[in-house]
Amino acid sequence: MNRLILASSIFLIAFNAYSQNHNYIWPTNASDYLTSSFAEYRSGHFHAGIDIKTWGQEGYQVYAIRDGYVHRIRVSPYGYGKAIYLKLNSGEIVVYAHLQRFNAEIEELVKQEQKRIGEYRIDKYLPTSRYPVKQGEVIAYTGSTGIGYPHLHFEMRDSRNRPVNPFLFGYKVKDTISPVISAIAVKPLDHTSRVNSDVKPYIVRPTYIGPGKYRIEEKILVSGKIGFAIDCFDQANGVNNKFAAYRLNFYVDGELKFSAVYNRFSYSETDLIVFERDYRLKKRGEGIFQKLYKEKENTLSFYTPDGNEIGMIYCDPSATVSSGNSNSRYHGTHKFRIETADFNGNVSAVQGYFVTGKKSQIFSKIEIDNNGNYFLRDLFDEQGNTIHDPQLYVSSNEGRTWSKASLRSDSQISSSLLNHGNPPVKILKIVAKDMIGRETFPSFATLSQSPDSLHSQVEFEIKKDFYDDFVRLDIDVNGNLKEQPIMIVQQMGDYPREVELIQEKYNSYYGIHKLIPGRDGALDIEVQARDLAGKEVLFWDQFDIATVTPSSGGSLVSEDKKCRVSFGANRVYRNLFLRIDETDTPDTNKYDVIGLAYNIEPQDVPLKRSALVSLKYPADDPLPEKLGVYGSSNKRYWGFQGNRLNENTKQISARISGLRFVTILRDTIPPEIVIYSPKQNARYRSRKPLIRAYVRDRLAGIRNERSIIIRVDGQKVISEYDPEKRIVKYVPDEPLATGWHRVTVWAKDNSDNDALEERRFYVGQ
Repeated sequence: MNRLILASSIFLIAFNAYSQNHNYIWPTNASDYLTSSFAEYRSGHFHAGIDIKTWGQEGYQVYAIRDGYVHRIRVSPYGYGKAIYLKLNSGEIVVYAHLQRFNAEIEELVKQEQKRIGEYRIDKYLPTSRYPVKQGEVIAYTGSTGIGYPHLHFEMRDSRNRPVNPFLFGYKVKDTISPVISAIAVKPLDHTSRVNSDVKPYIVRPTYIGPGKYRIEEKILVSGKIGFAIDCFDQANGVNNKFAAYRLNFYVDGELKFSAVYNRFSYSETDLIVFERDYRLKKRGEGIFQKLYKEKENTLSFYTPDGNEIGMIYCDPSATVSSGNSNSRYHGTHKFRIETADFNGNVSAVQGYFVTGKKSQIFSKIEIDNNGNYFLRDLFDEQGNTIHDPQLYVSSNEGRTWSKASLRSDSQISSSLLNHGNPPVKILKIVAKDMIGRETFPSFATLSQSPDSLHSQVEFEIKKDFYDDFVRLDIDVNGNLKEQPIMIVQQMGDYPREVELIQEKYNSYYGIHKLIPGRDGALDIEVQARDLAGKEVLFWDQFDIATVTPSSGGSLVSEDKKCRVSFGANRVYRNLFLRIDETDTPDTNKYDVIGLAYNIEPQDVPLKRSALVSLKYPADDPLPEKLGVYGSSNKRYWGFQGNRLNENTKQISARISGLRFVTILRDTIPPEIVIYSPKQNARYRSRKPLIRAYVRDRLAGIRNERSIIIRVDGQKVISEYDPEKRIVKYVPDEPLATGWHRVTVWAKDNSDNDALEERRFYVGQ
């Protein structure tokens, strides 16, 4: 109560200030603090307004910020919950969401509409003259209906129904704190580009050097088409919440290459947040990074300058002067600077350097004399330049640990580990500095002391790391090889292609294969090598792949023919290379599992529309109507996806919004219902007693509020359902008659299992 009185006092001061200086007043007396800002990341969309802090409580007043009329009223257990839309006399539309209740007149209108249609959920548009409002009029009270904790979601839209940053209308919060920069990602944007000599995104944490100032210590080596991204957040006085940046600027060599300002967007484009924020990095658990470049699929209007691929940097190590392209960077060192600012003008910046160039590869020749001494005779790079002052290391455990070695004036390699004895195989590693002082790729040599050691078991493991249109193939070798292996990749209908391998560690190699669209079917990977004795060692792997195109879609069937994934036209943004791996089943002690689980990849590529998954179930299954398709991103938590049954083909299908693990589970367990009030045979003086029950289903889940029905004395009533708290409640509109009454709560899950609970109670003295 004290907090409410204090908040009311704060509001009166704020009301007077806004009334005198602005055309719009603050929308609530809850507080003038935020919990979320405009255009923050939400799964699949932008946050369309600001969230005002209500201190975990409900019931604060909500005001009309300007004269206008009630344009629309929505009530739902989901999303915005109870929401009211005002159309202002200035043309804007204002949305207040997650409300506890409306004012008395609107509340009565809502109840009448619910009774008319016989449902809790309504969406009603009102004519201009039906419910006019004046600035400062109480129209509702803050709550937590729909999704989320108690707060007021406040949204302003222009006359074209596009969300607009409310701060543009004169609203402000106290904010003297500069944004925080957590990390920078530097990304190769195609299969020929490299960051620190690899196709993997490189994430670096900046050093904090003072208020609003950060620095990247290392110089990042790049080549090809490169994009930068930033993980940052804003803060404000008095709260610990993290907010989105208002403005981002990206400079290279002092030139502005990319700028984003988050003032407004269109609902028709809000799903493009999967290109604005880095979807792959988020799915891989790296954080939420905002891209400082624009891809062609991204048509959002936040950015300047105009263009399809602004912010992308083209780095050509072979060029010594600029090509004339303002985004190209020639061989050498370049400075970058990234600024992030909030609406109040607090700025933080991080700066660093990248080097356009490539990591050098060195080659060596090792000789052994009759006394078993080793000599380094030649050392040069790929350009034929002689390398001076190499660093030598020796390992006797297949590269797990290294000891320093030295080179004598006669080029003999000196190390105590090179003495005869166990283990009989030693590994020599040579690294050096290139012409600009960067460390080269290492060169390795296997030094065998005993003929018996030449015959050893060699095993391979291949790891596949997929990107949009290429795959990074890692080879891990258990054992010793005479020379670098050869990798051959062949897609269906294409000729075999040798993949260039890069060796960064002993017994570890990687190569890049660009996937060819339309070459669907088996993709073969063959690794050829020789052990120390010269014996050939072969490794072979294979998986199926299918191209899904924006224009015509595509499909793929698992190897056991029991899982099919299908896309129609216009369901992907760009070519997608679809794969299915059969995996272990979920925990059979916890679930009634039917068949295998299937990993549908790629999980880190956003879909434009849903995909159809169809799974076969056994023809003799006794209860197919209780089966469902369940999905998971990690095989630990399985969620119901759908259960469209085709008993003729023995298939069960569902639409999935993102690729994931899928399997078939059976659910025969009815929902759990616990009636909290009334208690059995309880007596109530109030003739409008609260009816409240807990409803939960642990597997298939409750579809929506229509699957839960409360009846009082046999008559269905319109109850309110909170899916987050799993609570359904009802307070009678009219007083109940004195005497005994009966309440029943019924619920049905997505597998048509239902449950019913009943209570008798007495109303009266």
